[in-house]
Amino acid sequence: MHRLVDSPPLDLPLENWSDLYELTVAFRPDVVLELGRGCGNSTCVLTEAAGVVGCRVFSIGFDSEHVWDTRSAPRLEQVVDVDWFAPLTVLHDDITTLDFQPLLVGSRRTLVLWDVHGADVAEAVLGRLLPGLPAKNKVVVDDIWPTPDRYGFQAEYQAGPLWSQFEEVLPLWVYLTEREIEFEPGERWITFTAREAK
Repeated sequence: MHRLVDSPPLDLPLENWSDLYELTVAFRPDVVLELGRGCGNSTCVLTEAAGVVGCRVFSIGFDSEHVWDTRSAPRLEQVVDVDWFAPLTVLHDDITTLDFQPLLVGSRRTLVLWDVHGADVAEAVLGRLLPGLPAKNKVVVDDIWPTPDRYGFQAEYQAGPLWSQFEEVLPLWVYLTEREIEFEPGERWITFTAREAK
């Protein structure tokens, strides 16, 4: 699947596929929200995990070429059955204006993979999505590093002990510190449980 999707180098590399898969299966969500799809590396991992866990996956992204529909999914059909796609709903929408709540109806355990960038995206995720998550949730923020360089790239932004090429790390750090939320660092992402301010 990794070879068929053929994403750019900074996207989820093959060595991190098993990490994301194991994290998802261990958490056992009933809903997964993938924020940012790109070519579909993490979409593959989350859909594969959904087949084991029995959850729904909503992949939200917007690209004018609709790469998942026109390139990635047709390639994957060479190696997976049509039933493999059943848990997955692909949405072409603007995360900054999307109403997340209909996607969360009935969810008691939501996993969010945040892998889309920008200050306006951070405002939508931190201000509208996270407060509406069920009490049992796990948020995975991709492209957050424990060091200033990773995969041959240099981070442009630092917030506390977090480094990233993308500016959303700055409001994210404010969100975490103001709410005194503990997070677990990884090689390429952090995870935490979202909750309201004290």
